[in-house]
Amino acid sequence: MFVRIAVLIALLVLLQAAAWADTRVALVIGNGAYTNTPTLENPTNDAAAMTNLLRKARFSIVESKFNLGVAEMRRALRDFSDNLRDADIAVVFYAGHGMEMNGVNYLIPVDARLARDIDVEDEAISLDRLIRLLEPVRKLQLILLDSCRDNPFVRSMRRTVASRSLLSGHGDIDDKNLAPNMLIGYAQKAGATAEDGTTGNSPYTTALLKHLATPGLDIELALRRVRDEVLKATRNRQEPFKYGSLGGAELPLAPITVTDTAEQFPTPPDATREWSGVDKTSIPELETFIERHSKSPEAAYARARLKELQKSAAAVSPSPSKPLLPNVIDKALGIVQLSRPPTLWYHNGSTVYLTVNGSGREFHYDKPRPEMIQAGAKQGTLLFTGVSSSNTYEGTAYIFRGACGQFPYHVSGPILDDGRRVALQGQAPRVNERCQIVGYINDPLEFTLIPSAP
Repeated sequence: MFVRIAVLIALLVLLQAAAWADTRVALVIGNGAYTNTPTLENPTNDAAAMTNLLRKARFSIVESKFNLGVAEMRRALRDFSDNLRDADIAVVFYAGHGMEMNGVNYLIPVDARLARDIDVEDEAISLDRLIRLLEPVRKLQLILLDSCRDNPFVRSMRRTVASRSLLSGHGDIDDKNLAPNMLIGYAQKAGATAEDGTTGNSPYTTALLKHLATPGLDIELALRRVRDEVLKATRNRQEPFKYGSLGGAELPLAPITVTDTAEQFPTPPDATREWSGVDKTSIPELETFIERHSKSPEAAYARARLKELQKSAAAVSPSPSKPLLPNVIDKALGIVQLSRPPTLWYHNGSTVYLTVNGSGREFHYDKPRPEMIQAGAKQGTLLFTGVSSSNTYEGTAYIFRGACGQFPYHVSGPILDDGRRVALQGQAPRVNERCQIVGYINDPLEFTLIPSAP
């Protein structure tokens, strides 16, 4: 096994060398010291933190600029364009004020006065200019705008044409007009105001710092995690939004490194090696393993699996065509607790049903997608069991690992969108061809409620 791990690490070294061969460049701008409106506290902090993050992610060029006037912003963009001719990945991050006028989005320099609406085109920088700037970049063109903060310019600006629309923050972008390798991230959905933050960084930048440069994490998945993080931090007041979509291949902003690989594939201890040989459908074998290795991480999986088997042995199976949760009767206390009927949810190409019993929650497959059927999933297969409390779910999820069957692991996460979405995360086990656990990897599970027919 150790030989296999060594071979795997050697292979990843070669893949890593190819990944680092990509030319990755970034421009970071933080505008906070506005001369004609109150200053913003956090944009320069946000820009400094993003600069540090991208440098740690080994971008070959990271240009950082602070408190730029309009002439300086134009010059910064012009200078940065020289780095884009041979770039594979390019990131532009902007923190400061922004606005939209007549369907065009703008970034606002610190020396802007914007006394009249017709001054916007002369004193601000259009987002369209940034989009055109990144056209030569081959793999990923990424623009991140932490600039939907409350904008005092719009309130004081004199309109020369009454019908001219003005919006504090940024307006919608038509995805069809974006290049197939471009993503644009807003700190707040179009037309709404983002928070500047009270802890040194804005909520959006704080979430970007946590997820954006996770080694090996696909950039679109990273932005979804950023969205969930901001929603949670702001109690659903701020919802980041992303425009554009990439192809099917995963594209991380920071490729995985040999150090990361070594951490994911540690030398397995005795409990891990023994766990691979346990019959996970045998209650006696699971009980014996728990007794021998009660303090190991695998014991937690064994307990969860044992509980599932014991529950399955005692439970009434749901109807194949219309799963229903039976009433729960506590004969000892003489209490009858009626369970709510199940609801259908979407999960990664499959439909699942959620059963609710008091605070208890379980997701079972209703119609697994073809890959999951091949892996062994069928209608009624348990996917998650746990509890709901304080707008969160917590419990045990089960992941399929081919012929090795299902492995349990702990997950938790928030309830979002007024109860219509659940976003769970946990450390799912990684196994080799001998069904041995050789490491763990972040595994998000998202469930979206399917609206019932009227």
